[in-house]
Amino acid sequence: MTVKYQNLKTRSLKGNPLAEAIHPRLNESEFEDMVTDEITVPDDIEEYSNYEKELEALSLMKTVSPTSMYYETYCDLYNVLMAGFMSRNPLSDEQKRYNNLISTRQIESEKTSSECMIVTGLSGTGKSTLMNTVLDIFEQTHSHTKDGKYGVSFQQIVYIKCDIPANASADGVCSRIIREIDKLTNDGRSKDFKLTKGKKIEDTIDNIVAACSTLGLGMLIFDEVQNIAFASAGDKTKIFRLMNDMTNIAKIPVINIGTTKAIKTFETEFSNIRRLGLPVDLVNFKADEEDWQLLVEYAWSYQLVSAPLELTNEIRKVIYDFTQGVPYCLFYLISQANISAIRNEKKINNGWRFSTCLQHKV
Repeated sequence: MTVKYQNLKTRSLKGNPLAEAIHPRLNESEFEDMVTDEITVPDDIEEYSNYEKELEALSLMKTVSPTSMYYETYCDLYNVLMAGFMSRNPLSDEQKRYNNLISTRQIESEKTSSECMIVTGLSGTGKSTLMNTVLDIFEQTHSHTKDGKYGVSFQQIVYIKCDIPANASADGVCSRIIREIDKLTNDGRSKDFKLTKGKKIEDTIDNIVAACSTLGLGMLIFDEVQNIAFASAGDKTKIFRLMNDMTNIAKIPVINIGTTKAIKTFETEFSNIRRLGLPVDLVNFKADEEDWQLLVEYAWSYQLVSAPLELTNEIRKVIYDFTQGVPYCLFYLISQANISAIRNEKKINNGWRFSTCLQHKV
């Protein structure tokens, strides 16, 4: 795909192909049009068999109804990405020399680092859904060609996302990053990372940092970072070294995503928690928050029964009592209430209310 460069006026980014290859930032309306993925009750739902209705009920779990947090996070992530390019123009002789020094391991970690971000929240608050939705806006790779604006040919990786495995082994983390690099570059470079006799995992980390710098990586994103708490002391040190070297040597932003336990995991390593970057904390909604009210109205509108029930204040309270403002619990509850109603169709027809299904499935 031909890269469509934007003409940035920002002085620290102007003329940088890594930054100008990124799309112009969307306004809120454009963003919502792109990410909203809501569904409505099919017009022919009465023609569905019961098992087809049940499968349709589960579709609610796959939808995206963005709250105000989505656009705010998109803007923050966009800024973190672009800030990471400010001192990394691959066309400059300085950056070419710097990449060579990284590759030959002649660069020491510096105190200054790139912009970063940490996204935390309870399970079910939608951390991964939020980040995956936002990341889908960005092209993950760009192929710069000699017939393009800058007359250079190279592959750019905008972001790599890696889940920290349950055992949080440093080797497992490195292997996942290497697989992503191999998949996105499609040039078989994974062989360059293989551990041979006399080499250690630290050598692999150095090679990953050098490759990411050369490829103009925009962001390295780690999900499930709370799993680092279960790593051995040695593995934990190596994973933190990878993160540190990525930000302090390669100047590449690192985005960490995890439960609230993730903060405690990092506190032992980072004396200044602010070094983790811009915080995005997803908490469960309060009952009277506008975002929560809109989510409830959207979910409640998806009743796959012949006589949908009106959403009353009483039902709103019941829903909140069961879900405590957690989006995943809300969508799961309504999906399961639909399934319960479908399976108890006779009771529904005899006056057993849809709202009763909420309690039945909890």
